Order: sequence, then C-alpha cells, then structure tokens
Amino acid sequence: MSQLPQIAGWSAVMFLFFSLLSDTLMYKRWLGIGGGVCFGYYAWAMATPPLLVASIVFILFYAWHLYRLYTTEATEYFQRFPINTDSAYLKLFLEFYKPELSQIYPDYSLPLGDHVISFFVLRNLVPAGIFIASEMEPKTLYVHVDFAIPRFRDYKIARYMYEQQADFFLEKDYTTLWTVSKQLKHTQYLSKMGFKPRSIEGRIFYVKDLKRENGKEEQTK
Repeated sequence: MSQLPQIAGWSAVMFLFFSLLSDTLMYKRWLGIGGGVCFGYYAWAMATPPLLVASIVFILFYAWHLYRLYTTEATEYFQRFPINTDSAYLKLFLEFYKPELSQIYPDYSLPLGDHVISFFVLRNLVPAGIFIASEMEPKTLYVHVDFAIPRFRDYKIARYMYEQQADFFLEKDYTTLWTVSKQLKHTQYLSKMGFKPRSIEGRIFYVKDLKRENGKEEQTK
C-alpha cells in the first residue's frame, strides 16, 4: 500500500500543530488550509467520507477568513493615540501583558522626560499595539517597547508605524531607530521590519534608518 496517505495524514497533524502555535492570524489561516488539504487527501485515499467532508468544511472555513483578512485590508483604520508613560491605563496594559513582554524585553523600564514618544496604535479604534521610545542621542530614538496584542500580529501595525508613519518621526527630526533583541522571534520580526544588526562594544543592537514615504494617510491597509 502506498505510504502517501500516511505521509499526508501526519503532515496534516503538523500543519494544524503549527497553526495552533502561530501568533499571526494570516499564518494561522494558511497553515489551517494546508492541514485541511492534507487531511482531505488522507480521507479520500482511505475512503472515509465523513473525514473528507469535515476537511472540505475546514478548508472553506479558513479560506473564508483569509478572504476577509485580505479584503478588509483596504478599509481598516489605523491611528496613533498618544499616551503618557505615567498613564494608569498604560500601566494596566503593560501589567496585563507582562509575562510575554518580559520575554521580549526582560530589562525594559518606562522612560520619563520630555524626549519620550509613546502611543497606542488603534486598529479600527481598538488598542492593538503600543510603541514607547526615547531620545538616545540627537536624531536617534531608542525603542523600549514595540508590542502588538496576539490577535493583531499580522505585521500591519508594524508596517503602519515604520513605513506609513515614518514621516511622523522624521518631522520630529528623528532619522534612526535603535533597539535590542533577546528573543529569536523578535529578532526575526525586527529583520522583517528593516532593522539591521550592529555590534557596539560587543553588544548587538538593531538599527533602522527611516525613509520618507509618499502620502500621509491614516486610512491605510
């Protein structure tokens, strides 16, 4: 008997396992579809109609949600919402997500003073992410916290901040962003957002040079 059905079955299990682990909605949907396709082939090869029907329903479910993700991009609304670092709501937000934040930024502390930029990123008016940075030196910001809540980790918030809102930083005369990373997933995220590693006295920093974008819209994808 061909081993393909068994390979497809175990592949489906792996797809669904990684789908459950993924923090990014888009990846979760695509992995779910991959798992559904593999399960569908397994069900067809093993002549199990109930499992085949379940796989088709599973694929259609994830495909519909992917369609919604892609088609709502153009109509989603993003907005910066400034907030002071001594805000009670900000402290509550950071405390709620402290277990995960402490893994990404184990040594972070809230900066104070006049040269601090801190804001929530609202996504369709929902507080979806937080950005906190302070002046490291003239023209340079050090990013203390850049964090999106789990349901909104599809890089749209990051693209909004670092690409479409680059003018916001440039108009304040900041041309470079610095930060550090002590987690592989965060390092991969920084790389995807255009941060480059730079070694200073044996310590690795991640640096991004900001570029001006054409058009300044708050309505963005």
